[in-house]
Amino acid sequence: MPVLAVLVCHDGAEWLRLALSALRHSAPRPRHVIAVDTGSSDATADLLAAAATGPQRLIDGVLVLDRGAGYTAAVHAAVDHAVERWGDPGGWIWLLHDDSAPDPDCLATLLTAADLAPSAAVLGPLAVDWRDPGVVVGAGLSTDASGHRQTGIGPSELDWTRVDREFEQSTEVLAVSSAGMLVRRAVWHELGGFDRAVPLLREDIDFGWRVNRSGRIVLCVPSARVRHARAVTAELRGVDVEVPGLVGAAALDRAMGLRTFLVNCGLVSFLLGVPRLAALSLLRALGYAMQRRLEDSRAELAAITHVLSGRAELLAGRKARAASGGPGPVRGLFTSRLTRLRNAARGFAATLVRRRVAADAALGRLPDTYGPAVWLAPDTPAPARPLPGPESLPAGATGRPKRAGLRRPTSAVAVSIPVAETPHGMRPSPRPRPSPVRRDGSGPPPPPDLVLVSVDRGQVLRQLLLSPPLLMVAGLVLLAVLVNAGRMGLHLAGGRLLPVGDLGAVWSEYLAGWHGVAGGTAAPAPAALAVVGVLGAVLAPFGGAQAAVALLLLADLPLAGLSAYLATRRAPVRRWVRALLATGYALLPTASAAVAQGRLDAVVVHVLLPVVTAGVVALLVRTGEWRHWLSAAAAPRPGSR
Repeated sequence: MPVLAVLVCHDGAEWLRLALSALRHSAPRPRHVIAVDTGSSDATADLLAAAATGPQRLIDGVLVLDRGAGYTAAVHAAVDHAVERWGDPGGWIWLLHDDSAPDPDCLATLLTAADLAPSAAVLGPLAVDWRDPGVVVGAGLSTDASGHRQTGIGPSELDWTRVDREFEQSTEVLAVSSAGMLVRRAVWHELGGFDRAVPLLREDIDFGWRVNRSGRIVLCVPSARVRHARAVTAELRGVDVEVPGLVGAAALDRAMGLRTFLVNCGLVSFLLGVPRLAALSLLRALGYAMQRRLEDSRAELAAITHVLSGRAELLAGRKARAASGGPGPVRGLFTSRLTRLRNAARGFAATLVRRRVAADAALGRLPDTYGPAVWLAPDTPAPARPLPGPESLPAGATGRPKRAGLRRPTSAVAVSIPVAETPHGMRPSPRPRPSPVRRDGSGPPPPPDLVLVSVDRGQVLRQLLLSPPLLMVAGLVLLAVLVNAGRMGLHLAGGRLLPVGDLGAVWSEYLAGWHGVAGGTAAPAPAALAVVGVLGAVLAPFGGAQAAVALLLLADLPLAGLSAYLATRRAPVRRWVRALLATGYALLPTASAAVAQGRLDAVVVHVLLPVVTAGVVALLVRTGEWRHWLSAAAAPRPGSR
């Protein structure tokens, strides 16, 4: 076939064997195959050399580049070498990763779809998980106004053909992944191929954007499949591309995402986007730092620094695109803010369903409250996929189709049921034990590893509103209002509670070495003052320290109940049991007496004790190499008595 296949490798020996085998079994086989090794330090070079020699030679040539070369440089080197060597290596370029393995009919399906849609310049297969081909990990790519990569599918999207559902409609998208991307060579040369300023991670979105602007279309063809390990994004291997100021895959991905949006968007979006993205990046970095996600925080700061310092070459990139861009509209292929909010809401509902089903499965129950469920065994065979026909293409795909964008997430949720494994360091018992199932095969079948739950949004909303923790908090809030109806307000005093000053006075009292109470004392200030100071800083617009004291005293019941409920999240019991235990803890008589007497220190202990205790317990019983840290630290030193 007139196809030039380019296989880029970088420390991918773990996946390369299967990738070469899949390429060898491809029907039809590409006319030429060029492999590029970017300085791999594992067995990649040996595997490529073996595939490029002998009577069953698969690869026509192997190029070796520096270890710091990116995917973009590798593809350009391979295409230029093929043109120089053969003149006309083929009308199509098929791009592959060393961690991707296409199905035998993947190339044939893509070429058939290309024949049916002459305006399609770039086509891509449906990407499925490397270990579990029943889970879809990529079905076209898009981006939003903040430069984030969007795939249009959930984190555990199921291959619906396993349950006799349709997932065969080809979709016009902004871009497709470079793992399995099929490109017309004439379009590649016309647009200059991948942008050399994007060495890795966003080269596919940038190229797809330019293809759409040129008046052509990009199609995702779900009937073509490729297994993809996503080694970089899954942190299975590092990134050795050297970009000044960008260290690590997270920083590089974020910087290339910002650059891709800014060099391809309109003039107004560019002028407003630079300061907007700078402010948003600073806020995200601060938010990540508060969540102790320091790597993500550093990535945001490094990315926006790369963009604002001029190293991203925004003006040069925009000038090049203005010279080569066409009138093609791309607005309908973006992920809007409304779509992101809708997907976030669906993701939240899906997370609730997954947690509920996983908890029910751990307790030995089947999900029976979300509607009919379909259980899939690990070896459930997938039905044969027909080749794409005209009915599988989007409307008008033979010309310039109506914008379709990414497919919406489905209302069904796929939940993976983990298989119990033997704990690390433990061996099976040497004594014989009864089999969990009858040996004659008459017992129930073993439980499957995947459950597909149909989600009804109204039912999910009802279950959320009637969930035990929400009912517990609502009941405790109502009880707190009834009990404290006569002392509502910010200016609370009486009993052991002295009048509260402003935020500065609270911190001064906490940090002072001498306190004028009980005739004067040098004893340390109560730790509750620090809690009041921190909480008062958060509530500064609503009254500061006085609002913090009022919140702790008046809302002690719901806060303590919620704290106790969260502290028992790892307990293998039903949620209503946890809610009852948390309610009992919140209603302890000593806590009610502390609130009535104005004992702020006791109230703070009542609220924080469950979560602090849970944290200490989690630290002491942590599994893995830290399991015995306490006993090791307490062990006597050699020679001690």
